[in-house]
Amino acid sequence: MTLLVICLTPFAAQSQSLSHEEQDYIQANTIFFTYHELGHALIDLLRLPVFGQEEDAADVLGVVLSETINNEDDNEFIMLAAADNFSYMAQTAQQEGYELAFWDLHGLDLQRYYTILCLHYGADPDRRKGIADEQELPEARQQTCPQEYTLAEESWGPILDEAEFRPDAGPWLTLHVVDQPRNEAQQAVLSALSVEVDILNDSLSPAFALDVLFGQCGEANAYYDPDSAQITICAELAELFTE
Repeated sequence: MTLLVICLTPFAAQSQSLSHEEQDYIQANTIFFTYHELGHALIDLLRLPVFGQEEDAADVLGVVLSETINNEDDNEFIMLAAADNFSYMAQTAQQEGYELAFWDLHGLDLQRYYTILCLHYGADPDRRKGIADEQELPEARQQTCPQEYTLAEESWGPILDEAEFRPDAGPWLTLHVVDQPRNEAQQAVLSALSVEVDILNDSLSPAFALDVLFGQCGEANAYYDPDSAQITICAELAELFTE
């Protein structure tokens, strides 16, 4: 059996500078980034076919996985926070005069914003119509969202079903804290990651083990390394989520 390794710095003893809303926002985005990188891991370790951009497939897994394992309130908050973060990054890039990175493997930030909203809405259009309208998801896109989510669930659903939790399987994710968080925002990233690793261990039992690393990377990033079969969540993501 693998061990969950967590070494936390006692930030709770210090005066808090982040509001509860800011901490929740950081943690929700940390969870979505973790789901996204898990999508890359599943594609690699299970040798899944990908028809299109792998980055898009990983985003789709993030939505389907959240829909599968989270309750309605938590799922909604994670999806809206993740979408909001991509919208914010798009607005910031425009304000600072960055050129659109059409060459990048990732979709444009606004495309990712609309895709997350569309899939979240499409999973339960009757209940989530108000969310789609509030987030200004165009009516023309809303019409295709239920079919888009059905396709997403039909694609990723069997993979998640195959990894159905087995109580006797033991944990398949192990968290390693390589570097300590340097501030309260980074601590929020680590706290979310440690809780989510436990949740995923209690929700799924795929036929492989995977290490999840938290540490200082020198940049706000998260990535899956197929050579080492490890997911790295960079502490600096905290700065991305609090800019």
